Amino acid sequence: MRDVSLAKSLKSHGVKIMLTTSILKSKIADIRKDTKSLRGRIQTVLAHSAAHAFVHGDVTPLNDVFRATKGVNQKLMAKYIADNCYAILQKDGTFKINRKARKADGFVAGETKETHGDALIQKLNDADPWFTKADTAKTIAKELDLAQLIELTNKKIEAAKADGKVIKFDAARVEAGMTRLNELSAFTAEKVA
Repeated sequence: MRDVSLAKSLKSHGVKIMLTTSILKSKIADIRKDTKSLRGRIQTVLAHSAAHAFVHGDVTPLNDVFRATKGVNQKLMAKYIADNCYAILQKDGTFKINRKARKADGFVAGETKETHGDALIQKLNDADPWFTKADTAKTIAKELDLAQLIELTNKKIEAAKADGKVIKFDAARVEAGMTRLNELSAFTAEKVA
């Protein structure tokens, strides 16, 4: 409320509050540059952290970068780390070393050296970065939120009951629908913690 009264006061004195289109365009261009820079910096840290995890078995840098990047697509980052950085995300939001992946890529205790880490960094720098598989706006807009649909159905039932309407309930059809829903969601559902 205080911000609204301040805005009214400034406006009454002829001060413009809303940014002009040219200033907005400039700020958007800055965001675009910052986003590109941030993604590149994260990619560099991920590549070096992967090498660190491979050579030393230490995932501390991966934990640190993951915590430091709230607001970016951490789902994509976690998948990239699991696929490329020898670490697995745990339920508490930290990573643990993936010994099996390290071994599969040639880690041998006492023999793996910094040069192996350098080669891994080069490999990851030449590969697609972590953010390239982000969902497009079209994909995001097409997502179907099952929980949201169920909540909507519940609200419709509650509203109908409140209006005194008769609610048809065919237990066999409902059970068949739930069975079918479980079958469909087993193949397509994206589990959300």
